[in-house]
Amino acid sequence: MTRWLIGLVGLAFGAWVYQDVWAAGWVYEDPHWLLSDGGGWARLATSATWRWAREPMMAHGLNLALHALVAVGVAALAWRVTRSRLATAVAGIGLLVQPVAVETGAYVSGGRGELLAAIGIVGSCLAVTWPSVWRWPLVVAGLGLALMAKEA
Repeated sequence: MTRWLIGLVGLAFGAWVYQDVWAAGWVYEDPHWLLSDGGGWARLATSATWRWAREPMMAHGLNLALHALVAVGVAALAWRVTRSRLATAVAGIGLLVQPVAVETGAYVSGGRGELLAAIGIVGSCLAVTWPSVWRWPLVVAGLGLALMAKEA
């Protein structure tokens, strides 16, 4: 009974704190810069996602979906390499809750490039372990996505 009460109080407190987040707009970044070219080819993939997700809540939702996709990719890579359910669960869930990885998903404007680059790199690693004729074209496509998501 006590655990349920603590859980309900925590949930109510979280809802009370989070109520202002739904109404918040862009906090630290200039939305005009985010929607601009942003560096040409250096950030082509990231700039394209900003043109699609213009509202703060939509951009945050897209970041959360990309964060989940990276975690699924890491879990799939762990399964492909180890064939261990424990390693797969630790890799996937560990990435979902690891503070540095969570920051890229939570920080709307700064983490999009890192998430897209991670999807490209993890996708390339998965493609290398895939026994198919499409292995190397997929590796190149994943690395291309990673390069077009970041400045450096």
